[in-house]
Amino acid sequence: MNYERARGEGAGPVLLGWRFWREPSGGAVLFCHKRPVKTASMAMYNPLQFIQEVRQEVAKVTWPTWKEVWVTTVMVIIMVTLAALFFLAADQLLGWFINTILGLGR
Repeated sequence: MNYERARGEGAGPVLLGWRFWREPSGGAVLFCHKRPVKTASMAMYNPLQFIQEVRQEVAKVTWPTWKEVWVTTVMVIIMVTLAALFFLAADQLLGWFINTILGLGR
């Protein structure tokens, strides 16, 4: 396939100088400045086959135990609480310091 053929009528949508040409094999060629670049073709899947593949991939996942979930959750809650207390203390300290400095002019 050459660029001149892709420039003809019905060659596909044009966006900002890019042009797509569909090939009979199901793939697409992306043209820009007379240099064709192959793009990956989108394979059509049967929905049942897709669900089967998803189930196979989910079966490969190592799921955490309930104990691991609870321990991690408690650790996150503790760390968020400590961070909130730290920022509360830092805010109070900076507020007191700024009020002290701005209060000197009164």
